[in-house]
Amino acid sequence: MKNILKLVCAILPLVAISCNKSTTTTYPQPSIALKRGSSYISTDTTIRASTPVILGLTAAKTHGNDILRSISVSCAYNDKPDSLLFVTSLYGIGGDSFQYDYNMGTQKSGKEKYTFKATTQSGATNSVSVTISIQ
Repeated sequence: MKNILKLVCAILPLVAISCNKSTTTTYPQPSIALKRGSSYISTDTTIRASTPVILGLTAAKTHGNDILRSISVSCAYNDKPDSLLFVTSLYGIGGDSFQYDYNMGTQKSGKEKYTFKATTQSGATNSVSVTISIQ
């Protein structure tokens, strides 16, 4: 009888541990893309200095409950650390999708890398970048 009791006492904690399942939900990344068209730059390109540029962004949630919470735009000039150019917080129905056009003039000659980042309320992120070489 003692051996059976010892066996039950040894197995019971293992059963309890194996029954403890995690309930963490992982949501997919939000969708994000650069707008395309004759007015927009959507791929890495080379342009002349002082050329006006339009970068357009579209972002959307990809899961019904995981809405967009923030959108940011940053730029790295000549491979230096990113500088934050724009950030916005989204709430409620505004978090279903987001569109943004960034109008700008280019710096002197060099390289500018623009990164657009979307973050959802669960913390899932996705980003897209484009590099503009300026002559």
